[in-house]
Amino acid sequence: MSVHEVIDKIEKAAFGGFTLDEAIGFAVGWQPQVEYLKEHGSSTMKRNVVWLVPNGKASKLPPFSTSLDAAVSLLDTVAPDEFWGVTFQNGRAKAVVGENSYSEAATAELAVCAAVLRFMQCRRSA
Repeated sequence: MSVHEVIDKIEKAAFGGFTLDEAIGFAVGWQPQVEYLKEHGSSTMKRNVVWLVPNGKASKLPPFSTSLDAAVSLLDTVAPDEFWGVTFQNGRAKAVVGENSYSEAATAELAVCAAVLRFMQCRRSA
């Protein structure tokens, strides 16, 4: 899925969730790694997914689309020196990162995520 498609999906979503978190993670360079671990006292294997951050560290995928803290942490990672803002009015949130157009979504978390991806997209095409 392209960054543009992820932005479009975020802006149309009524709420966040793991599927959007995965799409956001992929868009910013996170990669899933599947591990199979033997459960203690059992012969069955348990599937465990960890995500590799672009710096190579393994981590649990943050809830970017449902946690404002996680969305702002993503923003600070992708655009640490850019100004940004988020507002909520008439049941919709708007966010901007840098000198790009505003992203509008159902929640502040979603709007911030869309704005971060829009910033990345504009930076890549510059």
